[in-house]
Amino acid sequence: MPDPWVRVAGVRVTPRSGKHAGDGGRTRRSYRQETALHTIYDGHAPRHTASGLMRNSRLTTFVLLGALPLLTASAEVRLMVAYHSQTGNTAQMAEALAEGARAAGAEAEVKEIGNVTQADLEQSDAVAVGSPVHMGDVAVPVRKALVDWAYGFGFWRSRGLSGKACAVFATGGAPSNGKEFTMLSIALSLMQYGMVLVTPYGGLGASATTGVPESEKGVGAHELEEARELGGRLAEIAGRLKD
Repeated sequence: MPDPWVRVAGVRVTPRSGKHAGDGGRTRRSYRQETALHTIYDGHAPRHTASGLMRNSRLTTFVLLGALPLLTASAEVRLMVAYHSQTGNTAQMAEALAEGARAAGAEAEVKEIGNVTQADLEQSDAVAVGSPVHMGDVAVPVRKALVDWAYGFGFWRSRGLSGKACAVFATGGAPSNGKEFTMLSIALSLMQYGMVLVTPYGGLGASATTGVPESEKGVGAHELEEARELGGRLAEIAGRLKD
């Protein structure tokens, strides 16, 4: 009959019976441990005695076990980045946000908001919505989609988006032409679905001023970086909520 064994966090431990002098004949167990994970040094899975493992592989084991949540949890997270873009600026922000999510280990799909399907939203763990500022407010295609999700897709009745993470982003020509109001408007709609708003540190969402100065029209590098950081944070929080 084979020795009993237990596997804990990827490490197999096999007990062998023996007698310990001076312990009243109680059974003493020594352990042979073999790593089920490859080491980070040479890609092999070596066998170790108990003493050898304690002396030589303790650091490797802890590093590998500590990395397990990062290797498994984030890979299961799926994001939908939905946007409307008239000049291409909001599309750039959407792609940057998706890049940040992918860098964090999540899957991210980018779609024009009018092409987002009910299945896209049902299969996603998080949703980011972006819009350009139109007359100080959300663009009409974005507002229409947010209402359609409630009644056309049935999410208001089914509560199918409740508990999922969400984030917002916006672009506008001038520094104060309505970007924050636009993000707040989108956020309020998403929170009506019971979604959990994820924000960048110190802000409501990711935004870009694209019309001024005249010599630097378009989305700046620092604004794209802000979108990437928000994407990474959204993926992280979505993973926590999913777990």
